[in-house]
Amino acid sequence: NGSYLLNYGLDTWGCQVVNPSQTDAKELRKLLLGWLFFITKFVEFADTVFFILRKKQTQVSALHVIHHALVPILVWIGFKFLPGGSNAFFPLINSLVHTIMYTYYGLSTLGPAVQPYLWWKKYLTRIQMIQFVLIIMNSSR
Repeated sequence: NGSYLLNYGLDTWGCQVVNPSQTDAKELRKLLLGWLFFITKFVEFADTVFFILRKKQTQVSALHVIHHALVPILVWIGFKFLPGGSNAFFPLINSLVHTIMYTYYGLSTLGPAVQPYLWWKKYLTRIQMIQFVLIIMNSSR
């Protein structure tokens, strides 16, 4: 569990020294989770490409395309040049927000019987904006 490995997110807020010689099981699991996160960014980008190819323009905005095109590059830069626990804030918060979003999208495909339980749709954009602000705050320290 990524949040457990990072002390439930507390290890991601402050600066941490990177020790490249750390090869204990906990550090290796963090690395595995980081690479899995990196791969999911390509899956999300492929999802965007498929929306465009299927001409589902209503589901794709310019911001959506830019975000899903840039994030894999930025994540790679983070892993390559800025590894360490402090750099795990973005994957942690982004994974949480995407879990909420894809839960909503999955439930919304179940039809009209589920619609009354999706009252929280209006909060999705707010959650994304809060994520954006938190990432900027974390990155600017």
